[in-house]
Amino acid sequence: MKYPYAEFSTILGHIVFSPVPREEVQKYGEKFGENPCGTGPFKFVEWMHDQRIVLKRNPDYYGHKPYLDRIVFKIFDVEQSGFSEFKAGNLDDCEIPPGQIKRAKVIYGDRAPIEPILSLYSYGFNMDADPWGNNQNLRRALNYALDRKSICGDLWEGAMMPATGIVPKGIPGFQKEAMLYNHNPVAAKDLLKQEVIQMEMVFHPLL
Repeated sequence: MKYPYAEFSTILGHIVFSPVPREEVQKYGEKFGENPCGTGPFKFVEWMHDQRIVLKRNPDYYGHKPYLDRIVFKIFDVEQSGFSEFKAGNLDDCEIPPGQIKRAKVIYGDRAPIEPILSLYSYGFNMDADPWGNNQNLRRALNYALDRKSICGDLWEGAMMPATGIVPKGIPGFQKEAMLYNHNPVAAKDLLKQEVIQMEMVFHPLL
């Protein structure tokens, strides 16, 4: 490297640093993402968009050989459809839809584990489109209006926890209170009122 970078060994764990053959990238170009290859225990076989992805066992894998001959990932546009297929015995594994986590835990026990993962779910603002780009008060109002504790506790039944910043817990750089926004409907309404006044001034400059 051209200069010391203490986090280098950490970022090497990111998926973009997975080793791939140069000739494969050159062969597929922009379609490389649809023809993945790597050094894992399974090989890519088929990708039928909106239907399934198929992998088969890699006999040349350097580690412990997989017990499965192949894996089929079925694709559903609605999460509930996948869960229904699982309950019917047509899937070995699936995501549990929100609102059904506690019930699934009672029915399936250890087959429905709830464990922490290093991930973060968020919604972003399109700063190039109205009404978000030029309306800071509107963006702030939405942050105050969202009740993250209720979403995580009631909708997700405690399977998720409110984010405190852009870095999830367990990753270097995590801060317990990096985000200042908490559920505050009064502050949200006040900011919306300010935004309405500003918009009225824009449309009625003579007032």
